[in-house]
Amino acid sequence: DDFASDWRLALAAGQSYLTRDRAYSSFGNYDLATGNGTVTVAMTHGNDYKTRIYRGDLSGTFRTGPIEHNVLIGVAYNTRDGNVPTAVRYSFAQNLYNPVAIPQRPNPPRIIPNPSKVEDLGFYLFDRASLGEWLQATIGYRKTDYSDISRTTSYKIKPDTLSYGVMVKPAHWASVYANYIEGLEPGPIAQQIANNAGEILPAAISKQKEAGVKIEPMDGLLLTTAYFHIKRPSAYLNSANFFVQDAEAVYEGVEFSLVGELTRNLSIAASAMSLEAEQKSGNATVVGKRIENVSKFSGSLFLEYRVPMIEGLRLSGGVFHVGKRAVNALNQAFVPGYET
Repeated sequence: DDFASDWRLALAAGQSYLTRDRAYSSFGNYDLATGNGTVTVAMTHGNDYKTRIYRGDLSGTFRTGPIEHNVLIGVAYNTRDGNVPTAVRYSFAQNLYNPVAIPQRPNPPRIIPNPSKVEDLGFYLFDRASLGEWLQATIGYRKTDYSDISRTTSYKIKPDTLSYGVMVKPAHWASVYANYIEGLEPGPIAQQIANNAGEILPAAISKQKEAGVKIEPMDGLLLTTAYFHIKRPSAYLNSANFFVQDAEAVYEGVEFSLVGELTRNLSIAASAMSLEAEQKSGNATVVGKRIENVSKFSGSLFLEYRVPMIEGLRLSGGVFHVGKRAVNALNQAFVPGYET
């Protein structure tokens, strides 16, 4: 609702419901020479989550001398009720190099031993200050009251998180930016193959730094290069088969993208990322190891040609690459990279 010049009040409410069955498998106790090992399958029936969202914010603009401020002030309240059934587990002999089919099993009974409720109340304030077209600064603050309660665990946290950044535009076709963001991440749920299956781990703060350059070398073509450094809590399945969050992980890398029109009829979407993802603290068995299921390099190239002789006809093709990835937190093996 635009109740005054340059000011707007917005209210929103929503609800979502998810229900699903799961069959989660893990290959372990294997011999890398022969490939012989055991596949453990954990099955659950009737996982369901109900989420409700309520939000209200006030946005507007005002000036202090030559500086224009775009301000957002608001409150948000989210709740989530989670029901994770007890998993039924099956074990099968398997071979890494010569896999065999696993027989289908019926859905297990739906038993909910530990229902949980998450409540997330946040108050936030954000200001984007602009000096003409060439300089822009942002700052944001959020106060969160977060709780995650179940029959066996009770986690509560009330963090203050900040975000700020600056963007300089020396020319109409180029901009340079840097920013810092803090955020509260909900705790992950232990995998069904873990000894503590269904346990919800505590929420924790993640921090991200980013700096980059955006250039428009020609009309309709945007080139972006950025450096990023993310520090976040790390959860993994340890050697005792418990899903734990006792480590800190760092994701550091460079990303590149080129998107837009090369010619009147030819467009491109290209991306590449070089990423170092490493366990920086925690159990000695994982410190210094690569984060599981994360490749050091990934990229894509996609082209589309609009055939000028036939209106509406387009020819397109692309290639996507993912590098090799560790199969677990201990880096006991790696799956090779692939292209599609």
